[in-house]
Amino acid sequence: MNDVIAVASLSGLSHDFGKASREFANKITPANAGTPTADPIRHDLISAVILKKMLAGQSWNDAWSNAGRISSIVNIVKKGNIEGIVLEAAIKTISDSILFCIATHHRLFEKGTAGNHVRDKSPYEIAKAEGRDDSDIAKLANKIVTRINNLSSKSSTDPMYWTGVTQLARAALILADHKVSADKSKPYDGKETDTALFANTTKTDSGKMIYNQTLANHLSSVGNEAARMVKNMAALDAPSLQPESIDRLIAHAIERQYEWQNIAASHLTPGVPTLVLNIAATGAGKTRMNARAAAVLAGDKPLRLTTVLNLRTLTLQTGDSYKKDLGIADDELSVVIGSATTVKLHEYESCDITEKENNESGEFDGYVVANGSQVFNMPEWLKPISEKNKSAAAVLMSPVLVSTIDYVISAGDPRKQSTHAIALLRLMHSDLIIDEVDGYEPKALSAVLRLIRLSAMFGRNVIVSSGTLPDIIAQYVWDSYQSGRKIYNAMNGTSDPFECVIFDDSVTPSITKTADVGQFGETYKNHIAAMMEAVAQKPISKKAEILKFEKSLDGIYGAIKSAVNAMHDRHVWGDDKGKISIGLVRIANIHSAIAVAKMLVLEPDTFVCCYHSRHFMIQRYQIEKRLDELLNRKGGDQHILKDGEIRSCIEKSIGRSARIIVVATPVEEVGRDHDFDWTIIEPSSTQSIVQTAGRVNRHRQDSVSEPNVAILQFNFKEVERKGCKAVFTRPGFENYDNSTHPDHDMRSLIDEPKINTRLDSSLRFDTASHKFSEYDTNSISESLKKFIGPIIKNESKWMDSDFYMEASLRDEDKMDSWYFDEDGNWYKKDFVIQNGYRISKPIQRNSRWKFQDKSNELFVLSLNEMRQLADDVGIAHDEAFSVQVYPDFQDENVIHAKKYIMTPFGCDAND
Repeated sequence: MNDVIAVASLSGLSHDFGKASREFANKITPANAGTPTADPIRHDLISAVILKKMLAGQSWNDAWSNAGRISSIVNIVKKGNIEGIVLEAAIKTISDSILFCIATHHRLFEKGTAGNHVRDKSPYEIAKAEGRDDSDIAKLANKIVTRINNLSSKSSTDPMYWTGVTQLARAALILADHKVSADKSKPYDGKETDTALFANTTKTDSGKMIYNQTLANHLSSVGNEAARMVKNMAALDAPSLQPESIDRLIAHAIERQYEWQNIAASHLTPGVPTLVLNIAATGAGKTRMNARAAAVLAGDKPLRLTTVLNLRTLTLQTGDSYKKDLGIADDELSVVIGSATTVKLHEYESCDITEKENNESGEFDGYVVANGSQVFNMPEWLKPISEKNKSAAAVLMSPVLVSTIDYVISAGDPRKQSTHAIALLRLMHSDLIIDEVDGYEPKALSAVLRLIRLSAMFGRNVIVSSGTLPDIIAQYVWDSYQSGRKIYNAMNGTSDPFECVIFDDSVTPSITKTADVGQFGETYKNHIAAMMEAVAQKPISKKAEILKFEKSLDGIYGAIKSAVNAMHDRHVWGDDKGKISIGLVRIANIHSAIAVAKMLVLEPDTFVCCYHSRHFMIQRYQIEKRLDELLNRKGGDQHILKDGEIRSCIEKSIGRSARIIVVATPVEEVGRDHDFDWTIIEPSSTQSIVQTAGRVNRHRQDSVSEPNVAILQFNFKEVERKGCKAVFTRPGFENYDNSTHPDHDMRSLIDEPKINTRLDSSLRFDTASHKFSEYDTNSISESLKKFIGPIIKNESKWMDSDFYMEASLRDEDKMDSWYFDEDGNWYKKDFVIQNGYRISKPIQRNSRWKFQDKSNELFVLSLNEMRQLADDVGIAHDEAFSVQVYPDFQDENVIHAKKYIMTPFGCDAND
């Protein structure tokens, strides 16, 4: 840690040299400080340039005189190498590390445009502030240069080493700078306001702007605080799970269906750094086994866990499971998601009336601590952070954190500044569990893999789970972990090995060690082959067929209608009072799903619910609540036949035989524990086919003799062909240039005789039999090579903001939020800045929206019923009746405004 401390300290001492410039000094005079003004060149870039010139032998004054005109920087920008101003190449020395931390302590480099650091590309002279005394800063700079030069001769030149040092030191610098800058307790009260250099300003109680900290004092304080921050970060003594909780986690499984977990646990070695791949089937108890694996691996060491998931509902469900099924106490667990409304709906559904009246959730900084009753004591050095970020205490200090991945993902995204530092600190002191890792699209997956690398860099165990983990993703998970371990070993001067343990609920676990470099891929493929052979011996619960049709809209609609009739005839069930079948029609996109729902609802004896993300929030909650009630068939089917709404459908149908159909987008694929009788699938990927089919016969596991899964020969994009080469996109893995999926016909892409005999996860794993799986794998490989490959190889791309923007967890295009008001008008939620605060300012756009109330659609509430439910739950109507859509498209200053209609089947374009 000595070099980390040195880099953090020296970076802190020099991070704001650029504030000695003429531009900055003029900008923060009390007369100008109230008017935000962007620097032509950011002070952090100037700071790095000045120090770099001094390290090359120039004096303080010469460095400023020779800092160069902006035109030279523009030339570098045009070549796409803004960091070339500061660094010659990758970070290989202590001076490189310090210069990078200084230049990026506010923002990372930006390739090509340099917009993060250079705002005005016209010629601009970098000059010192005139008439300001900088002698104390010059003396400090000379001492810093001497110390860096002395350290340079003793330091490592291993880029892996400096990557780890730099990431930790930069996080410490960011936290230290925030802490010191936030201190307004002792504003400057001297007389030299016209001759001293200052770092920042503050407001008096009367609103007057005054100088806060001198530049010399600010630099000294940040340098000292950054050094302390490194030590504090490394020595954080956060609470861990109590022995009683650990005993419950590692307890021997008694139920026969969970005996595999005892075997898996016996193959884990306590105290040895380990990557775990849990590929057990759905319903085998992966959630419990993941936590048990972490507890076993911890051995005698304190156990802290961070479990991340991709969906809010899954996060809340997992938090419930940790408490109810794993026995983790409330005061040991924090569940953090991004929506207070989602928490309220979850609590309303799961609590009794008394609890509903007394249960409150704490909403902080856009994130919500769902079980926010516990109070975690933050160390003194972290309290300034927690005062600004109220959820930080739960995120950092809770022994077990169950969170939507959006919060923790910032640890691997240095653009996020203080959020990055807080999330990084959590990963430093916690093992990591990632659920359904293959459920992310390749770019988002790259962001997830960065977390795995970081955890390994900190010497932590990582547990990854998915029942359909393809070998290419498994390989990149392993590569990411290995890359992180290389950094760990470089920083600690060790060569400690790690293990990778692969287990499932069918065959004996497989183990690879670091020494088996090159063997992991073969080991994983062999394990999958053995698992598939074991699965093939189990009863057949799913069979599939491909629906052939003429490639036209009439053809695809006709195929769906015919398949509904055939599936209903095959799988209808009931009693002497009536019969039903419950089917899922999986459609890739909302617009097509609504069209299919509108088509099917016109068919006789057919009752339709359309389920996707573009309903009113309160309506979607009602749909999910009803589906959860009806499609939990672990205890049988009788509750379905007794349901009033289903009973009404039966009575309305001819011959008392009703088709109950849910037309759903991919929101049904993951996180919904539903059991349908059959499904019709519009294909997007082999992953989505397997996931959707997993919602059929899920709880009952009855043996079948006829297909209960139907796959459309083509998808809607292929049928409509609106100028796009690629059709398996958003969702899907096909590249937009169509280079990865040369064929779109399921008859060619899937071995139909095989899926007609048995449909299981082999559709995803068996690339030799199914070209669709091969094409998906090749495309994922190509994307991951581009977006995580450079990180694994430790290339310099990790220093650029563009790299993280390209491979971010979510699409960074913001959605527009609209809501339907009681006055009958639609309002867009917009925001304005007033007196430094972000104020909501609704904009009425009634002419662009239409609303249709319910008629006879399934599981849908009327407008008045939705209002009543929102009141019962305690949700404001502007939240309950909100819906998100993509913003208007703007082309050459012309705004192409979209029109929408809200129907009982959801929000649709109304062109």
